[in-house]
Amino acid sequence: MIPKSPKFWGDSWKQIGPYIDLGMRLTLSIVIGLFGGYWLDKTLHTLPLFLILGSMFGAFSGFLSIYHAVFPKKKK
Repeated sequence: MIPKSPKFWGDSWKQIGPYIDLGMRLTLSIVIGLFGGYWLDKTLHTLPLFLILGSMFGAFSGFLSIYHAVFPKKKK
């Protein structure tokens, strides 16, 4: 059973708050990579090459961003 007290929900939102945007980070990274690759392909007339590379780079940077959000660097 889920407690309905405001204190419970306030503490929960504080704990999950930094992780709410993780899906948006991945989506935006891939979309920016796709549009950047598409723009380069239209400019250089090499249609599928930079579109594929841009989507792969966007996915990699999105996953890296999520990794750094979930596992932050430990301060010495």
